[in-house]
Amino acid sequence: MIPCKRKINVKGEGRRTGGSKRSAQFEQFDDYVNKSVKRKKYQYQRHYKPAKSRKRTARANQRSVAGGSSDSEVDSIERRTIHNSMERQRRIDLRNSFEELRKLIPHTAGNEKAAKVVILSYGAEFCKSLTMEDSELTRKKAELRRQQEMLMARVSQLRRSLAAQR
Repeated sequence: MIPCKRKINVKGEGRRTGGSKRSAQFEQFDDYVNKSVKRKKYQYQRHYKPAKSRKRTARANQRSVAGGSSDSEVDSIERRTIHNSMERQRRIDLRNSFEELRKLIPHTAGNEKAAKVVILSYGAEFCKSLTMEDSELTRKKAELRRQQEMLMARVSQLRRSLAAQR
């Protein structure tokens, strides 16, 4: 997951609805981050395929009967097999996450062979630009709200003066 100070809306409420390319990138980026936030803590255990290790364990048991291996060696082999499988799945997930991230960052979207460090540096830069744009838009929103309140007060004043003239 990318460390970003941008406020994340997990439920998808309050999204920008502008049709610009930039706002589409924001939505894609938010979707990516939201998926990352929702992932379960033990996602690598979910991908573990026990049938493969059972086959190896069965072979190890056959060897132990024939070759005199101890139960601790069998347990060690099974633990190593489980660990290797989980590590392989972790690397696959990491590679897929980098690929997703590469596609979401404007500078790296077209470069299929972008290095991880390039993806991360442009990702950090993109996060900073999103954070700055978010703070600027928040400032403009507050300014427009103040202006709206002033105009609403002016409208009510004009309505009162019109009612008094009648």
